[in-house]
Amino acid sequence: MAHALKGTGYSLDIDHMKMDEIESLLNEGLSEYEFNPVTTSADARVVGFPMPGGAIGPNVHMMQSARDTQQKRSRARRVP
Repeated sequence: MAHALKGTGYSLDIDHMKMDEIESLLNEGLSEYEFNPVTTSADARVVGFPMPGGAIGPNVHMMQSARDTQQKRSRARRVP
């Protein structure tokens, strides 16, 4: 965002000297959560997805859960 505003006369009024501290606090706060790289990284293909951006994460999670369930059922069928 700061780069986008460069040269426009606007600024974010952020103390750049505290960015490391802010990043550290964010990483600490999010450390107990597991994030899927698919839902946290930029992907140009998102333009072609027929759903709003906020729905992509939950849908990926549901697809993974369904795949895991399907794999468990498949393994259970093989057990005599």
